[in-house]
Amino acid sequence: WSSDVCSSDLSKVMDKINSCVPEGVDFKVMDLDANGVLQIQAEGKDRETVATFERSLRNLDIVKEVHIDSINSSSTENKNFTFSVNCTLKDVDNNEGN
Repeated sequence: WSSDVCSSDLSKVMDKINSCVPEGVDFKVMDLDANGVLQIQAEGKDRETVATFERSLRNLDIVKEVHIDSINSSSTENKNFTFSVNCTLKDVDNNEGN
């Protein structure tokens, strides 16, 4: 990832990420660093939903690596799981054919 990733590239990345979010997963925080690592903090209704999301991310052509950093059951009455996932993205610039 170079520092001059254009907004259309970022928009494509976000569209692909959003396309694989199953029902029952809600994003809380999303951060993309300069090294192409996307960090997502989210809630899922159960472990199966979190696993489905992880598999969907792994199948994206823009993702090199996926790692669930943490997963915890919520102590509140909604019983959701909070989780953090790191996605290492492939270098978008190499796919552009400049």
